Amino acid sequence: DHVDEEAAWSPDGTWVAFTRSGGAAQGDVVLVNVITGAERTFLAHELAGAQKSPAWSPNGRFLAFTSNHEPVAGQSQWQIYTARVDGTHVKRRT
Repeated sequence: DHVDEEAAWSPDGTWVAFTRSGGAAQGDVVLVNVITGAERTFLAHELAGAQKSPAWSPNGRFLAFTSNHEPVAGQSQWQIYTARVDGTHVKRRT
């Protein structure tokens, strides 16, 4: 079983990004096309740790999200990242 939460609508209303946890998902951002029902994991490659709290850019080309996949000073800490909606070009912002 899994839990879907933290939903965020794309600016054009055709996609919903949300956090999925439980089961095989440790905390993944998932995208669903509301017209077709097609679903996919947001990031182009799997990151260690969890990703959550998706938020769309005003133009709908990027998502911001939090992740604890990159240790800071040897500790797992939540940081803010952005990536293109196709899941590429992940960039840490904090």
